[in-house]
Amino acid sequence: MRVPEVGKVKTRLSKKLAPKTILDLYQCFVLDILHTAQKTKIHIRIFFHPAGFEASLSQWLGDSYDFHLQDGKDLGIRMANAFIRTFSSGYDRAILIGTDCPEMTVEILEESFYGINQTGCVIGPAVDGGYYLIGFKADSFTEKPFHNVEWGKAIVYQQTLDRCHQINIKPYILQPLNDIDTWDDLQLFYQHHHGKNFSDSHTIRYLVVNKILDALPKKPNQDSL
Repeated sequence: MRVPEVGKVKTRLSKKLAPKTILDLYQCFVLDILHTAQKTKIHIRIFFHPAGFEASLSQWLGDSYDFHLQDGKDLGIRMANAFIRTFSSGYDRAILIGTDCPEMTVEILEESFYGINQTGCVIGPAVDGGYYLIGFKADSFTEKPFHNVEWGKAIVYQQTLDRCHQINIKPYILQPLNDIDTWDDLQLFYQHHHGKNFSDSHTIRYLVVNKILDALPKKPNQDSL
């Protein structure tokens, strides 16, 4: 998780939304993912960046989480180090989730651990060419899928698969999901999920209450012609 700061998160939304609105939305993404994870029996560790915000994060999210500062010069190294530190703490299986995919479900989290048991590795591809989730068993973990990847580009998922295949790892692949980086991503999320019981989604509730996307057409009823 990148620490929520005005002007520092989801900057590609700034062409359409005010900085404070973007910050509020990002915080909704984080809360939705954490609340989904809380519905499972998994232990949650939060790896945050940059340094100096542990007290404010604990005040915002509560003290029931383990907070850890991310360590590494780029995203790949920071993710690899999160796995290394987690497995060194005695965990047998771990998944790493980004904080910009509020449509994450309990079923997907549970399937991800099933996938780890099957192949030792699991990946959840994002629609934009990245991935929203990656996981390993402790005895199958390797840093290689995190090296020499062009982070932030639409080839991240394919490059990660290539790194895995080069070392004979065949990841279990989850269904694609839409993480939210751009205005188009936000519109797509809204169109797919508006009309659901938004009391279960901080993100949908925020969009509806603040009428941010009211001009968009809603997802049509599947039973209508």
